[in-house]
Amino acid sequence: KLTWIAELPFGRGRHFNLGAVGNAIIGGWNVTGIHNYRSGGPISVSMGGFRTDGIFQGNLRPDYLTSAEPVLNTGSLNVLTPANGTIQYLNPAAFRAVPLTPNGVPTRLGTAPRFLPNVRGPHFYGEDFGIEKRFEFGEKRAIEIRADALNAFNRAGRGNPVTDVTNPLFGRITGPQQGPRNVQLSLRFDF
Repeated sequence: KLTWIAELPFGRGRHFNLGAVGNAIIGGWNVTGIHNYRSGGPISVSMGGFRTDGIFQGNLRPDYLTSAEPVLNTGSLNVLTPANGTIQYLNPAAFRAVPLTPNGVPTRLGTAPRFLPNVRGPHFYGEDFGIEKRFEFGEKRAIEIRADALNAFNRAGRGNPVTDVTNPLFGRITGPQQGPRNVQLSLRFDF
């Protein structure tokens, strides 16, 4: 993660003084940036479909079958399956729900670890930028204008897979990691 703030060198009190009109238009701008580049987060599988009666809170882990490889798609996550636009990432054959009683209560704990060893979700890239300027009127009054571009390069990326083994979409990546580019403008008056 990289975060930076820079004052552009134009305006009164900065490297290039452009005169009254130039300073009012071009001077005094600040730019900011936040860059996030990280590998995917660890993945934890769980299971639902059981009764809790208010006693058990949280997720129950399924069984982890070490005889099958937990990840199916080790190639590019940008390739979609033509049928429904999802990617099968986790192998359903590597996991099994624990047995339940007729009342829907688990008979034992599952064998899956808290986080799957050497299995991570898709990587994440993101850049946010901002630009702002403050116009001062007297000693105590000022107007500040600001524009922010969140996810400025419109990187969607793949989200994490569905991790509930009782869900019919288990192991599939069904959506994006983050939303589309978002631009917001703000105006603030200090008095």
